[in-house]
Amino acid sequence: MKKFKKKYIPIYILLAVFAVYTIIWFVHCIPYIEKKFDLGFHLENRGFVLDENGFMYSVGMPQYLSFTGCLAIDEMEKEQNSSTSMLIWPDREFKNFKVNINISKIEFNEGNWGSLTERKEETCLFLDEDMKPIDKDSEYILSQHPEYLVIIKEMYQRAYDKWGILGEK
Repeated sequence: MKKFKKKYIPIYILLAVFAVYTIIWFVHCIPYIEKKFDLGFHLENRGFVLDENGFMYSVGMPQYLSFTGCLAIDEMEKEQNSSTSMLIWPDREFKNFKVNINISKIEFNEGNWGSLTERKEETCLFLDEDMKPIDKDSEYILSQHPEYLVIIKEMYQRAYDKWGILGEK
């Protein structure tokens, strides 16, 4: 009988390690769950909430056994033919953030809000939580287009207003 139990000890150890890892993963997901409920999350809206000013907020939970999730803010300005998106990747402690801002000039299909026909121009910026560029390309783009700082400040302020992250700018 002892040989029978000893034979399964490695399997029990593996199952225990897997269970502990799953618990650690779930604990890591708690801030994302809180951010979803800050949005007024319900199963019907799948985590996307459109506010009164036309901004869409969403929370991307980490996939099972992954620790990477993101928060997003999107805005489409039909009158100005533009779209602005902000993706926020928090670290495991939700204290440091990497931010990606996409500013696009787009053309809508005959006034149909839901479909885009063509992206005319797209600018991608990588920033830290203090709105400082983290690569040379982003630094160059911001030096050439200082008007983007207004858009960036507005997006950072929206992240602060909705989730209390990225500090009040």
